[in-house]
Amino acid sequence: MKEKVMYNMERFFSPPQNENVWIINTGTELLNGITVNTNASWLARKLSFLGFKVKRIIVVPDEFEEFSNELKRALENKAGIVITTGGLGPTYDDNTLLFISKSLKIPYEVNEDALNMVKKVYEAMSEPLTKEREKMAKMPKGSIPLKNPVGTAPGMMLYYSGSYIISLPGVPSEMKAIFEEDLESVLKMWSKKKVSENIIKVRGIMESAIAPLIEKASKKYLNAYIKTHPKGKESNEPYIEIQILATGNTEEEANKLASEITSDIINEIETKFSGGKIER
Repeated sequence: MKEKVMYNMERFFSPPQNENVWIINTGTELLNGITVNTNASWLARKLSFLGFKVKRIIVVPDEFEEFSNELKRALENKAGIVITTGGLGPTYDDNTLLFISKSLKIPYEVNEDALNMVKKVYEAMSEPLTKEREKMAKMPKGSIPLKNPVGTAPGMMLYYSGSYIISLPGVPSEMKAIFEEDLESVLKMWSKKKVSENIIKVRGIMESAIAPLIEKASKKYLNAYIKTHPKGKESNEPYIEIQILATGNTEEEANKLASEITSDIINEIETKFSGGKIER
């Protein structure tokens, strides 16, 4: 069984100042097309279903000025949470935590808790702790390391002036493991909203024809995100999916709203159109 690290809320400061999140994906390989940025979409969906609002997804190269400018811009815009991915490894260009330290003028030093995590991994492999491996334990002063259950580099959480800066590895399996096994439980405690999703599948009716109904529903239900996604051809094989994301203070409230919106839209479509096929 994998060891799961659970943090008590006493180890954290107050919840973030708001539910707004900026995602900063670092890595030149993302910009030159060598690596597909799947981390962004995965994180955005996870955060959205936890009740947070993703305001920006930004990709920057492994360069200090580029990274620093975006980090500072996120903080100046009062992002409650800034999540970075990439740049936590042992190589010369893995400098995300150094960049954060320099940007915020916070000492960059070995975090003893992080060092113990890194040591444990390499001791299990009977490998020495080289300076490159020790580098993965260096963080901005005051950081809380996040255990990496499938890799070597710990993640990092730092509270700064009302915002949380969270750094995760760029390797998708490691990023997901830290998020789901360590970070998600904390985010759930912070989240003020619950989200429920429904999908309506409509065949045989053009997206352009349904558009006025979706606009009407969006204006009526302000606590929901309603969006059509075309999956077929508008001309001769129309097939769309209508996504409904409803928010509420409780899971029951969110589910009730999603169900109400779904029924309302289906009734509108069935009243106005004939010949289409609707699935929910």
